[in-house]
Amino acid sequence: MIAVDNKILQLLQRHRSGKPVGITSICSANYYVIKAAVQNAKQKNLTLLIEATSNQVDQFGGYTGETPEQFKYSVLELAASLDFPEEEIILGGDHLGPNRWQNEISVSALQKACDLVSAYVSAGFTKIHLDASMKCIDDGDANISLYPSVIAERCAILCKAAEEAVFSSKNNTGLPFYIIGTDVPPPGGAKENHAGIHVTSAADVEETISLTKAAFKKYNLQEAWDVSSELLFNRELSLGMIWSMIMTGINPNIWSNFWRITPVLSMRLTLQTIKKKNCCGRWLQTIFYF
Repeated sequence: MIAVDNKILQLLQRHRSGKPVGITSICSANYYVIKAAVQNAKQKNLTLLIEATSNQVDQFGGYTGETPEQFKYSVLELAASLDFPEEEIILGGDHLGPNRWQNEISVSALQKACDLVSAYVSAGFTKIHLDASMKCIDDGDANISLYPSVIAERCAILCKAAEEAVFSSKNNTGLPFYIIGTDVPPPGGAKENHAGIHVTSAADVEETISLTKAAFKKYNLQEAWDVSSELLFNRELSLGMIWSMIMTGINPNIWSNFWRITPVLSMRLTLQTIKKKNCCGRWLQTIFYF
């Protein structure tokens, strides 16, 4: 199902037309943080994007004690008390997947993850980050990352659950916009100090896109793939990765469906560099996650 009425896609279209537009994602369930975000958005006449992570809010309540539906109403109630219009609020779900059920076997964990995604979509959340990178108890050595092909397959299964929820939901807040990619800190942040930073390689990015696209096709999710317009990767050294892609000649067209809204100023140096390399116009429309 094409998310033609999704506010984020509308912003992307404006960005691609040359307008310096962007949106800030407020990923918090804290009352005071959300209140400050609403006040700021009202003062600056902005659309407000608020996200809940899979450990904060789930179908069982998460650590906040709220389901997606309850979280939505708590946000909207706060916004109403501050005279901020409901239609200017976008709700998102971050790291939606089996994160909370890693101590269960994969079949059970994935089913609960599908129910989680369905609950978010049914409640009217429209920015949906699908993250199936977590290992379950039957997935082997916990110190070895899950195979990318398994992650892609599970990601597609989660997306299928989301699309089915769209059709059965009575919510009219908009159709989902999907985010893939997992090479970022886990929900809640890293659990230990790291001696070094894993840099997402250009090859890793290409593999993620290729495998996920194939998995979406397998589950008849081509339309959902067409609005999977964001890819998450390691932020700390992402400019180095971009430069690596340019210098090694990897086809920039692999990014053609993955646009990220971000202030144009922060991309100026990168865009100038890309232009000097005479990369294609579609590549110039690619905006990255920092």
